[in-house]
Amino acid sequence: MAAIVFDTHALVKELTHAGMPEEQAEVLARSQAALIDGKLAAKQDLKELELRLKHDLTLRLGSMMVVAIGVVAALVKLLLCALLAARDRAWSNTMASKAKKKADDEAAVLEKIAAMPEPFREMGERLHALIKQSVPELNPRVWYGMPGYALVGPVLCFFRADDRYMTFGLTEKVNLSVEKDAPDRLMGCAWFFTELDDATEARLADIVRKATA
Repeated sequence: MAAIVFDTHALVKELTHAGMPEEQAEVLARSQAALIDGKLAAKQDLKELELRLKHDLTLRLGSMMVVAIGVVAALVKLLLCALLAARDRAWSNTMASKAKKKADDEAAVLEKIAAMPEPFREMGERLHALIKQSVPELNPRVWYGMPGYALVGPVLCFFRADDRYMTFGLTEKVNLSVEKDAPDRLMGCAWFFTELDDATEARLADIVRKATA
């Protein structure tokens, strides 16, 4: 800002020309100059104070924005962590529930087998192990009071102890097909046996694998 100079000499000249003694006019001119300089200095100080306040306010607002952004980021992080933890707990609970149901289903099947009269009980235990070994993905569960085995949805195969025979059967949900070189178009879905030898076990294992493929 350009400096403003008060001309005391011109004021003295005007005052003396108006009839005021020169000494008195000089005193008055010096007083007026001092007063004007003081007012100008006060204005300049106020201007500088205003600029400093604006600068300080800008810095404070910037600091507050940085702090606010940090707080929001921390809250978002906490929220994400809480959501992930809730998802993990839900997944763990679901898996635990599925594992418990699977164990309970198999326990119920084993209980059914244990209740079979001999020699069917021993054949049932061997047949249960054979089915699970042939297709490990099969899950046992009681189906219409019989040991049944399913992949994800419906039961695909089952067995039961009848009066004189052990019966192994397939449901309509399996992949049935006519045997190669068969002279007819019949598709087998049930077999009866009174004992399990190696050849019978091998045939049953092959039937389970093909039916569930």
